[in-house]
Amino acid sequence: MKRFLILTAFAAVVFAVCGCSKEYPVIPVYGKVSVSPSSPVPGQNFKVQIQVKEQGSGFYRGYYHVHIYKGGTEVIIPAVTVKVIDPTGYAPVVLENAKFVLTEKGTYSISCSVELDTETPLPSGQVAASPMIESSTFTVN
Repeated sequence: MKRFLILTAFAAVVFAVCGCSKEYPVIPVYGKVSVSPSSPVPGQNFKVQIQVKEQGSGFYRGYYHVHIYKGGTEVIIPAVTVKVIDPTGYAPVVLENAKFVLTEKGTYSISCSVELDTETPLPSGQVAASPMIESSTFTVN
């Protein structure tokens, strides 16, 4: 009986330490999408960056889809998609490995959507998340 109680207590400790809690991904909270430099000149390559309000964890890849409009018409077609490895490892998220160039002066609006792939499923069972990113405007001088 004593041996049974000791083994049961040992098993309970092992389960408490190792197996009962599950780590879920933490979805990042994004702010606005912006460009750098903030007022590019026609023909100048610029970077797109996304403000990170709260960093996430548990995501290994993100696909960021950038849409740029002038007067309600999309000016870069198709939208530029940038793949980022480890999208939660730094702030802000800078989409450097894509070329963004506009040739006309004017005011543009920029929006971005994202699909983040998880390392482990979310509590709902999903293997991806799509947090919101705020749009913004910028001027090409």
